[in-house]
Amino acid sequence: LREVPVARSDREIADLLDRGVAKILRPTPGGLFDNFLDLESLWRRAFADLGLQPQQLGRPVLVTEPPLSSTVQREMMTQVLFEDFGATAVHFAVSGALSLSANGDRTGLVVEIGGAVSQFVPVYEGFALPHAVRRLDIGGRTITDRLFDLIMGQQIARAPNQYGSPQAVRHACCSFKEQHCYVAQDFAQEFAQGCAGTGARWIEIPPERTMKLPDGTEIQVGTARFQAPEVLFDPASIGLEAGGVHDVAWDTMQACDVDVRQGLASNIVLAGGTMCMQGIQRRMQKEMRDLVPGRSLVKVVQSEAPRHSAFLGGSIVADLANMRQKWFTEQEYFEQGVSAVHARCVSL
Repeated sequence: LREVPVARSDREIADLLDRGVAKILRPTPGGLFDNFLDLESLWRRAFADLGLQPQQLGRPVLVTEPPLSSTVQREMMTQVLFEDFGATAVHFAVSGALSLSANGDRTGLVVEIGGAVSQFVPVYEGFALPHAVRRLDIGGRTITDRLFDLIMGQQIARAPNQYGSPQAVRHACCSFKEQHCYVAQDFAQEFAQGCAGTGARWIEIPPERTMKLPDGTEIQVGTARFQAPEVLFDPASIGLEAGGVHDVAWDTMQACDVDVRQGLASNIVLAGGTMCMQGIQRRMQKEMRDLVPGRSLVKVVQSEAPRHSAFLGGSIVADLANMRQKWFTEQEYFEQGVSAVHARCVSL
């Protein structure tokens, strides 16, 4: 939200969106920013909320980044942190590797599903393996969009503002998704059960849940609760020519050296806000066991706090004694130039 009163609750946000006095901006679609001024604004707000002076941080800053990020963007962030925010040192780390550190591990395959993109990062002894990193353009917002289409698509098409602005309705769908959606263990069977019946009578399995729209209208949602998250495992259902998250995870392991694969298969870590969804760890375990051949050990674990695992891992890594050798300092920035930052950001 920009240049509007601070909104503290979903209801206040939905009200601002519905009245057209605010809009949601996402300066980092897919993990890469497309509007640096918006990113700076987020940083200033974050530092201020921590009680820091944004122009005079006077301390090191650890920044997470998606795998295979642009070196140009890293250099721009480095420049701003030193010259505009007064950081004393910076370091960039792949968010997937930090999520692994949050679990106390240094080897494993991190499947991180964020708002717009899924990232598959194999890490061996603290080093991300860039040649095997994979990316899938599906995330939490994809599920929200699918839920919106399933339960509101036709109504919104007929009367775009009947239930509030489309953006406000999508926000309501997002809130409902986080509370009531789940991943089916056997989608075909559960969908068949959920759509049992004839004529106009439908037997809803699982039980319906109530979603409240911005105008106060309440609607009942049944099978869409698990239909929407199924896009993670079946992107073809929304017209994407790509494998599901389990297929891409398997492809990531296959791209690694054969001696590394067992270590990855035995520690598949689920991270990112979407991984908070009920049933996703069990489904991923089932799908990966079907893909991994023979008697190989397959273990899928969920971070204790998937939404914040990269932050928790970053707080651990930043406090390690050997990090002193990995910080890119302000002195080095002015003496060697901004491009020297890349030599310090190759591993944890």
